[in-house]
Amino acid sequence: MHPNPPPGFKNLLLDGILVGQIPSTGDLEKDTEAATAYLKSKGLYKEMLLPKAMFNQAMAFFSSAIDIYNANLTKNPINPSGVAPFVVNAAFSLEIFLKTLSQIHGNVQKGHELLNLYDVLPATAIDPIQQAKADVERERFDDGPNSTISAPTSFNPWTKHLSNGDTGTRSEATKTVHTEPIQFAMEVPRKACLASGAI
Repeated sequence: MHPNPPPGFKNLLLDGILVGQIPSTGDLEKDTEAATAYLKSKGLYKEMLLPKAMFNQAMAFFSSAIDIYNANLTKNPINPSGVAPFVVNAAFSLEIFLKTLSQIHGNVQKGHELLNLYDVLPATAIDPIQQAKADVERERFDDGPNSTISAPTSFNPWTKHLSNGDTGTRSEATKTVHTEPIQFAMEVPRKACLASGAI
């Protein structure tokens, strides 16, 4: 199969591998139906469970936040134009990680207030969060007896500024940013989701 599709067609990738070419109509819903039908005809179709799909979307925001952080906020002088995209991608990743964790434990959450999403997690999700928090603390903050960095005690150091979920609030939060608590807050529910075995 030639990697360049003929006019009016587009490549269909599965796990990064070219498996076919389907008509490109410009209508996302029709193209998705065509892709699903093609995969089923070849015996390649796998139903993606909702928590896995949610986790994948959260990971896209997570990866974008980390890429932006590494490109703009790790060198002196930092590039201040990278702050807002970092915070916004981080906030979206945390929101979807929390919703994914809730879904895994049998509860569908709506809304965008990060602190509320955390506060109403099912009781069965709390132990995985606490275990993930302990793991991240060991990985990020345990530099031995001479450590000068302490782990955040909760998600509060930054989510309180982002919890309204509207663009204005998230923009306000980018004026003063401490990146370590943000990365910590993203990493904890990510690890808790992975540890569930449902991803």
